[in-house]
Amino acid sequence: LPSSERGGQGAGGSRAERSRPDSPDSPPHTHAADRVRSCEESHKKPRRELALAAATNRLPYEGHPARGPGARGLGSRQKVGLDRVEGGYGALYEYGGEASLSLAVILALNTYGASASRRGRGGQEMAAKKSEEPDPYDVLEVGREATDAEIKKAFRKLSIKNHPDKGGDTVLFQKIQRAYEILSNEELRMVFDHAGHEGLEQHEKGQNAPASPFDAFFGGGGNRGVNRGPDAKVEMAVSLEDMYNGNDVSMSIKRRVVCRQCKGRSTWKTDACKECGECPPEVKMVQQQVAPGFVVQQQQHVPSEYRCKNEPKELKVTVEKGSPDGLDVRFKGASEQSPGQVPGDVIVNLKQKSHPIFTRKGNDLHMTMEISLKEALTGFTRTVRQLDGRDIEVNEEGITGPYSTKVVLGEGMPVHGVPSESGKLKIQMKVKFPRSLNDEQKEQINQILANA
Repeated sequence: LPSSERGGQGAGGSRAERSRPDSPDSPPHTHAADRVRSCEESHKKPRRELALAAATNRLPYEGHPARGPGARGLGSRQKVGLDRVEGGYGALYEYGGEASLSLAVILALNTYGASASRRGRGGQEMAAKKSEEPDPYDVLEVGREATDAEIKKAFRKLSIKNHPDKGGDTVLFQKIQRAYEILSNEELRMVFDHAGHEGLEQHEKGQNAPASPFDAFFGGGGNRGVNRGPDAKVEMAVSLEDMYNGNDVSMSIKRRVVCRQCKGRSTWKTDACKECGECPPEVKMVQQQVAPGFVVQQQQHVPSEYRCKNEPKELKVTVEKGSPDGLDVRFKGASEQSPGQVPGDVIVNLKQKSHPIFTRKGNDLHMTMEISLKEALTGFTRTVRQLDGRDIEVNEEGITGPYSTKVVLGEGMPVHGVPSESGKLKIQMKVKFPRSLNDEQKEQINQILANA
């Protein structure tokens, strides 16, 4: 501000005198917001337009017509306060008709205030709407510790009873379907248990909307979805027979789970919670106001009001025909649980066990067959037991050289994803030579191979 305005008194008189309007009929210290309210009916303009007009001192004062002689343009030097107009805050200093605070900032502040007000009202309406949505446990008439089998049984019973084709209520039937959709999915069930319907909606839709108009311009906002825990990776040894034929293989792991019935210190001493221990601290989002109309969110670790325990979890892996070595099978939401957090996935890595006969290379099976020198020279017929129990006949009528390879088409591994196709069986021949020959045998061989 100029020196005359920094001190309360100056060459131009007091600040109150300088901010007094030029028109003698205008009341002193007329506030911009008061002028908006007094002139809103007479001008029939939108409130934001009037607010901006008041901020730039373009509105007439009370008792004057819209564009009458009492209206004054921009002053030579004055401060116009813009206080709480459309939910925003701002102050505009004018000097010679030029504003030292950009009008765009005033617009952004007012827009943020209006949008924050709308978000507040929208949040209240959403909370009211969510409070009306039924609890899926109540809809299926099961407890919070119900097993997957109990939930499925309750769903079948209620869906048959309330099916619209049998005279049931359509709305109730849709609620039953939605409840089963939530509780039959372990990840959705965990989200609902810790964040309710609102957290469930955020998790399913993935809200990434910016928190304010400034975030929209400068890339703020961030992902405000449900917090998710880390994944866990384990290995499972699988036989070559299971990979060839396909099979269901089970393994058991131990993981931390949240005791849903042990929420609040008042429940910790109950019989159901005696075996439960402490849970990891929860991460809460705390809102902190840094300026009028501006709120930031910060993460804070707080002690959990839940209890946790370790319990076994059985993982049933379906090994498909032709599954490759190192294949990852993902179990959603089966990792360790923490309060206020969606559990991560358990990734089971299939490791092929070694086989005494066959070696796998891609979709082909390799093996070694030992034959005698006589068989190598005169031919042979052998039988190979395949991984599915079938006997494969291998015939050779000619001469077989040492370490030569015989290929049997269609007797390799099934192609993963296309089990009707198979690779090759490659048999490497190993000729077993006699350790020694007597003179008579040598003579006979010489006669036989004389013309070879």
